Amino acid sequence: MTYSERLKIVEDFKAAVTQKFQMVDQYNILVFGSFLTDRYRSRSDIDLGVFSLSPALGFRIYSFTKDYFDQLGIENDVIRMRLLNSQFINLPIVLEQKYAVTDYCPAELIDYVKMMLAEYGNNPQAEMVKKMRLEVV
Repeated sequence: MTYSERLKIVEDFKAAVTQKFQMVDQYNILVFGSFLTDRYRSRSDIDLGVFSLSPALGFRIYSFTKDYFDQLGIENDVIRMRLLNSQFINLPIVLEQKYAVTDYCPAELIDYVKMMLAEYGNNPQAEMVKKMRLEVV
């Protein structure tokens, strides 16, 4: 699949999701990973992060997104991004995303990313694993 074909898939998805969920000032879906890069391979999946401050809306969009790509037969990894200290957002999803479905980026998300960067750097998961290993040893 060419880059143009993959981009068209993402743009068609954007049209479908924003038609179904017209409150685009309440959510965003970020495409990250290799799907829109030159690292894409024929067996690559599409990685998407769904974000909304409304848990119910976020879950509905997550479900819609999974179903959409499943129906197309495209392997997908859809992540619900929530602002919880116990369940870290993988910061590269936000910082290195390749495509955003909407412009929604509330102050709460910006503050959360700043806090995580200050405390853990670009990869909170890796830093937490290091800390846990030090506690065990």
